[in-house]
Amino acid sequence: MNIYEFSGGNFNKISNDNWGDFRIARDISDIDGDGKNEILFQKKRNGYVYEAPQTG
Repeated sequence: MNIYEFSGGNFNKISNDNWGDFRIARDISDIDGDGKNEILFQKKRNGYVYEAPQTG
């Protein structure tokens, strides 16, 4: 994956191809109602859910 910037009528590559562990955040919510937010991430076809360590 690479990131490009459109400038002066051209696309210029602004990243190195070093996104091996890059995850995209898809949603945030308190899914289970315990007061701690969870974040849904995606990497390729895999999904991950991370829960906040504390409420607030």
